Amino acid sequence: MNAANNLALMQIGPAVADHDSQAMNEPATKQDLYNMGVQIDSNFGKVISQFTIVDSQFTNLRAEISEQFSKVYILIEKSKSETRALLSKSTAANTLLMVAILSIDRWWR
Repeated sequence: MNAANNLALMQIGPAVADHDSQAMNEPATKQDLYNMGVQIDSNFGKVISQFTIVDSQFTNLRAEISEQFSKVYILIEKSKSETRALLSKSTAANTLLMVAILSIDRWWR
């Protein structure tokens, strides 16, 4: 690539992919190397902005996951309290039933 075939306005990907074999045999000038460096450097801003977008998406995802886990923990605690209440009721019912059975057995003899 030389100064006559300057691809400074082109993106780096197509600039590399759309070369011809004659341009590959021509020596590169300092200006060509500088222009390529400027193109590469200008693309880093786009990459950094993409990382910023991805990072914000992960932050949102973490917040959503945390919110969902808090809802699950609330449901688990509610289920535990309902289970404890049911267990205490069934324990009282079983105790009364056992007392009734023993009373009937004593009375029957």
